[in-house]
Amino acid sequence: MLLWSWDNQESRWHAQPLMPGGEVSLAEEARLWAMHDEVVILFARPGVGINGTAVLPIHPIADRDEITIGTAIWCVSFDSVPERKVFRSTGPPLQCGRCYGPLSDGEATIQCPQCHAHYHDSEALPCWTYGPCARCRRPTGGAVWHPAPLHSSLRRPRHGHTPTAR
Repeated sequence: MLLWSWDNQESRWHAQPLMPGGEVSLAEEARLWAMHDEVVILFARPGVGINGTAVLPIHPIADRDEITIGTAIWCVSFDSVPERKVFRSTGPPLQCGRCYGPLSDGEATIQCPQCHAHYHDSEALPCWTYGPCARCRRPTGGAVWHPAPLHSSLRRPRHGHTPTAR
């Protein structure tokens, strides 16, 4: 899971991992608690909004929800960025999801964050970067979803139209 925060000075989004069992403070008015994969709870004071609507003190977060506190904006994505790891064999032998070769103890590998297939990740065997995940077709470069850039301080509601004055 990722927590995206908008940086007004750089005019871009920054992502940080939102780890299961972890807690993140959003200013003084709110905090997120990641219970486990795809279960995130927001604890909020008055003035906190989700997708343009005020929230109760305890609120479940859905994938791609936008949290606002004043002019500060965050988005939560249940997407994960793949991590490079040194493979350590702890059970039956595993095969690479692309070349079907065995994964050996001490080899550089990547595990798909979506389907959990394992891949070689070395100069000699760049199986992960060769193409999308062979099992689930997830793209192999970084996060799958990024929030849209903010072009002004006024945000359009998620439903796609702006309210008109009467």
